[in-house]
Amino acid sequence: ILVSMDDNTKRVAGDEVVSMLTDAGYQVKVHCFAGEPELVCCKEGFEELLSEVEPETELLIAVGSGTLNDTTK
Repeated sequence: ILVSMDDNTKRVAGDEVVSMLTDAGYQVKVHCFAGEPELVCCKEGFEELLSEVEPETELLIAVGSGTLNDTTK
């Protein structure tokens, strides 16, 4: 599972989501969009996330809504 988040959602819920998935036995990789400016849904953000997807990735989960969710979809 590839989990995408940003600095804000990581702090609020991201670490807990990753911990829950790991505790349930899933292999989890995290991609955290960091820093300013605020993430916008664009080709660069999509390509950044896509570069983290490995052949064995079966699921992508966004921790957050709006732009994070759109980029992960």
